[in-house]
Amino acid sequence: MSLQYVDLTPDPETPLNTEATTRFRTLPKKVECPECPIEVCETCCPAEMGAPHFFAEGDKIYLQFFFEDTFNADPENPTYGWAETGDNPGDFWLQLVIYAPDGTLISSVLEDLAQAWASWHDGTQSVQNLILDTSLPGFVGVDCFYYCVRLLGPSFVEYQTVVLVTGALPDPANFEQGDTILVGDILYVLTGRSWISQGPVGSGDLIYESSTGSWYQSDGSTVDKIDRPELVDNPSVGLGQCCGGIYRKIRCEQTVEICTARTTGKDCQGRVFDRPTNGDQGGIGSSAFRYCRRFPGSIEPTAYPVQREITEDGVLIQGGYSERARLRTAGICRYDAEDIAAVLASEGFTIDGEPWDTITDVERNNENGLLWYLDITLGREICQATKDCNFDFD
Repeated sequence: MSLQYVDLTPDPETPLNTEATTRFRTLPKKVECPECPIEVCETCCPAEMGAPHFFAEGDKIYLQFFFEDTFNADPENPTYGWAETGDNPGDFWLQLVIYAPDGTLISSVLEDLAQAWASWHDGTQSVQNLILDTSLPGFVGVDCFYYCVRLLGPSFVEYQTVVLVTGALPDPANFEQGDTILVGDILYVLTGRSWISQGPVGSGDLIYESSTGSWYQSDGSTVDKIDRPELVDNPSVGLGQCCGGIYRKIRCEQTVEICTARTTGKDCQGRVFDRPTNGDQGGIGSSAFRYCRRFPGSIEPTAYPVQREITEDGVLIQGGYSERARLRTAGICRYDAEDIAAVLASEGFTIDGEPWDTITDVERNNENGLLWYLDITLGREICQATKDCNFDFD
């Protein structure tokens, strides 16, 4: 029997009578992963790529960041974190802002947007968690949004970095252009091959001696060694912001929600699942991170394999059945596919709230184009006679 491939659905008014089996297929198109149209801070987190993120009414969106904490005096035991309602400048160093896709401000009141939040240290690095709750007032009437995290940090009082020198001016060959030295209370800067005097240190000026890490201050006539000064002058200077991709509320789109059951440690992508044990925390309930995300696609049962064990005289002594299903997605980027693989490789996961345990590889099933169309086979045991099928042999 011959096969006839048709790219698009044929016109029903002109059927083809070729005594052939017709299979419909849409040829893959080469489509690059679209980049998020909003500006992304290159030094704080990677740009989001791929189609919009999806959320449904009441979904919780788990976010995690690893911004360097330059604000708290002791980053391993931070006391300041996310801006909440009524927070004053200087009481926080992270602020969440939600925008519409056109840049219109939706809300920056954390208590109206998040269920729980934390800024803490896991013993290795600073970690910031956010659990957005789309059932809260800040998301009422919101069908599409993106978030930005504004970062605040300390500004430092001005000081001069020098090398302390006693006696005569040193050999310029041992220094680099622009180096500053302090001889007595006179500053010299290496310009060309010569030391050029910059005059005496001004009254009250701070001096940092780079080779010893010592601090000095001038009283107008002498330069005296002092304890480390308080460097924070204004603890609310902006360091910039980092923005994520667009989230779109689902209406007719068919999606699957893939969640990991992991509650401790790190996954293959470096995400931290431990419960925050120190730092600044707020909201209701646990602020621990959990990976749970929607993807465009579907999951469909395809088979219920049956197992039966029968004695020679025909008595059923054990029986049971399992379930197989196909998890398929629409076009997603490689980064999303890798995220799915990291979740499916963990010790447990659910899809639309149901646990599964066996899988095939996460691989693209199309030859052309940059997008991945996943087709994954899942399996799980439903019932075994000796455990929960209520077989009665009395």
